[in-house]
Amino acid sequence: MSLDESPSLVLSKLVTCAQEFNQNAGTLTQDNAPEEVKLLFNARSKVNFENDFLKLKERGEHIFNGISNTIKGFHIDRADQIAKISELYKVNDFIFVTGARGVGKSGVVKDFISTKGKDVPVFYLRAEDLDKTTLTMYLHLSE
Repeated sequence: MSLDESPSLVLSKLVTCAQEFNQNAGTLTQDNAPEEVKLLFNARSKVNFENDFLKLKERGEHIFNGISNTIKGFHIDRADQIAKISELYKVNDFIFVTGARGVGKSGVVKDFISTKGKDVPVFYLRAEDLDKTTLTMYLHLSE
């Protein structure tokens, strides 16, 4: 049995095991489960979480540092937009800032993050980064 089983196949095997186990009200536990079922949960993660986390943070910092929140040296006061983002963030914990190109979304987000980034982890993804099938594909582009 492969350790890379699809979730639907794993669920199917679990359902079959439960249906066939003991039709007289037996209790299926980790100790008495068939070896085939136990193997479904013994797979070690192939994901190097710490490395991927650091890559995501590093790419986010690169994007953050490339964002300008001034125009010809002048900082535009965006207190109203920052307050709105802050209120939405309190309620949702996760937000997307959208709008037409060039309206200052990135600058507003940079100003917001400059006040919040010390308290919460922040990860930046550009819209063009989201054309990958998985986050893993995005993280491993440069390898």
